[in-house]
Amino acid sequence: MSSKRSNRRQRRDSAKIEKRERAQVRRDRSFFDTAAGSGVIIGLLVTMVALIYLQARGFQFISLDDPQYVSANPVVLNGLTAEGLRWAFAFGTSFYWHPLTWMSHMLDIELFGPDAGSHHMMNVVLHIANTVMLFIALRAMTQDAVKSGLVAALFAVHPLHVESVAWIAERKDLLSTFFWCLALYAYARYARGGGMRWLIAVNGAFILGLFAKPMILTLPFVLLLLDFWPLSRKGIASLVREKISLFALAIGSVIVTLLSQRGSAAVVSTEALSLFDRIGNAVVSYMLYLRDMIWPAKLAAFYPLAVPSPALVAFAAAVLVAISAAVIWLRRSHPYLLVGWLWFLGTLVPVVGLVQAGDQGRADRFTYVPLIGAFIAIVWIAAALLRSETQRRLGLATAGVMLLVLTWMAHAQAATWKDDLSLWARAVAVTKNNYRAENLYGVALTDRGQLEEGIRHYEAAIKVWPAYPEAHNNLGAARMDQARFADAISEFEAAKKAKPRDLNFRYNLAVALDAAGRREDAVNEVKAGLKIDPAFPSLLRAAEVFGISTTAK
Repeated sequence: MSSKRSNRRQRRDSAKIEKRERAQVRRDRSFFDTAAGSGVIIGLLVTMVALIYLQARGFQFISLDDPQYVSANPVVLNGLTAEGLRWAFAFGTSFYWHPLTWMSHMLDIELFGPDAGSHHMMNVVLHIANTVMLFIALRAMTQDAVKSGLVAALFAVHPLHVESVAWIAERKDLLSTFFWCLALYAYARYARGGGMRWLIAVNGAFILGLFAKPMILTLPFVLLLLDFWPLSRKGIASLVREKISLFALAIGSVIVTLLSQRGSAAVVSTEALSLFDRIGNAVVSYMLYLRDMIWPAKLAAFYPLAVPSPALVAFAAAVLVAISAAVIWLRRSHPYLLVGWLWFLGTLVPVVGLVQAGDQGRADRFTYVPLIGAFIAIVWIAAALLRSETQRRLGLATAGVMLLVLTWMAHAQAATWKDDLSLWARAVAVTKNNYRAENLYGVALTDRGQLEEGIRHYEAAIKVWPAYPEAHNNLGAARMDQARFADAISEFEAAKKAKPRDLNFRYNLAVALDAAGRREDAVNEVKAGLKIDPAFPSLLRAAEVFGISTTAK
């Protein structure tokens, strides 16, 4: 009998708790789930983004990728033209096939010309659009405006997202995410009975997103997670079947990306970095992204790739396994933990380094979409743990303070993207053995007439990576400025040895040889370069100066 009384008491207590929670939900939603309440949330989101990024109006183009994407790209600088559109859709124009991104940069040229500040502000507008669209999509899925607003606020102000917004060349990240969020909203409408037109809209938004950046190819996987929670849809076979077109598009995007990358030096071979090392770097990168999400204090524009120690890999793997086990164990009572965690893990897979593209170990920009999953898990579990009215008010106050701190940190981080000097000074200060940051900081210093300081950083880069071709080339140029021609020749030869098909290095070497009085060697260098590319402009000009006969046009 005592057992029966205990069970009845538990059921009464559970009913009381459920009743209080429903009443609390009604109180919470009395304003913010109205159109006016959502308008207030959107206004706050826009204000937070503006506080961080309005300073970008005075920012410049930077030397990392901005010249290739905009400031020194002759096709883009012509604006939107028929020839430009053909070029944008052609394969081989860049490492990624992203025609919509190219068109966006061309449109900016049409609207603003080559004014860097205006291009930056367009990025800010897109980040605002993404923030608002994420809020609208999450509200449509969860029917909870407050929590959706908090997730969108974290997305808006987190310092890890500064790179995607403050870097003009990362327009592709912003564009693809806009269509990602648009697809989420369309899917919410479809899943809640909106009809097939909304599923067609999901497919259309996904295609446009892939045209901007292929990283969003994980969208079908995330939609399956959202079917589990918050949409609570059943029947895994039918859920997968309705997404067949999305999976086909994702596979097609993988094929297109691999074709675009074929033969690219940006893809690191397995000989240069073993699969075991790639897996180790990926595991450690996941842990470092989590660390930087919690305390984003030492962010940089470039993190050099370094093979982690077995002990660090083991520790990072243990952290990931522990979190995974916890969210699986809690999947019934707190399903959003599993969804948010798998969102974070899954959407990072294309860029976590299993297929290593470039020489970065990780990058802040890669977290732009993945952190949304982590933010969902954090906001929903925090709300679940705050049961009383007093706890909820304290929780909202704490969230407000946390958002203010993140806004302040993001503002400071965004300021480092003002120009090359501040950007690479920051990277050198907060990282170790950062050969690229040392080299580019040297360039920024040299451009401002600080030649000796620039040379010191070129030498620091070469100390980390003795065969670093760009640093040898830049050091050679600095030695030319000092009229130390023999030293310049030595540096240009080192650069050419590391990248023998880089004709800029060969041209610089020819100029140095001629300046040192070695005209015959300079002529031979120009001839060798023209055999590689008979139409290379600077070599053709050198050939004319040296009186070399050529039929190149």
